[in-house]
Amino acid sequence: MGRFWNFILNSAVGTEGTTAGIDETFFIDWSRIPDKPYNLTFTFMSSASTITITSLANIYIDLGQQSQLAVSSVDSSVCGRVGYLGKLIYSSGGANQNLRAGTTDNAPLYLESRPVNNTVRVELFRNDGTGNFYSPLLVNYTLQLCLEEVD
Repeated sequence: MGRFWNFILNSAVGTEGTTAGIDETFFIDWSRIPDKPYNLTFTFMSSASTITITSLANIYIDLGQQSQLAVSSVDSSVCGRVGYLGKLIYSSGGANQNLRAGTTDNAPLYLESRPVNNTVRVELFRNDGTGNFYSPLLVNYTLQLCLEEVD
């Protein structure tokens, strides 16, 4: 087991993209950690919100790694996005609910080297095949990235 490096991304300090709360950009100086392989896990917790849809939220993060492809139906185009991180679970529907993910809710990701993109974009999309951002808008969230060195 190698060393762990934790990075906390708070949406209140991120730079808003096209849609506040679900499209944020952060600056991370990755040169502070060794350039070696890592296993990446994450946790996520949003502030309370009124959740009216029952679609899962998918979280994407651009770490300068290769893109993943979302499998589509037969004879249909395939959608690709950079940096699928995992799924987020909504606590339930209605007022005062949140989106969350614990360390065991998604499989760890393997990175062949430290991330190379210092401008890190985090986006939340609906898991309904539309390619639309997740709604409702989130007020704030905290995303913890945990990189474990692989020796």
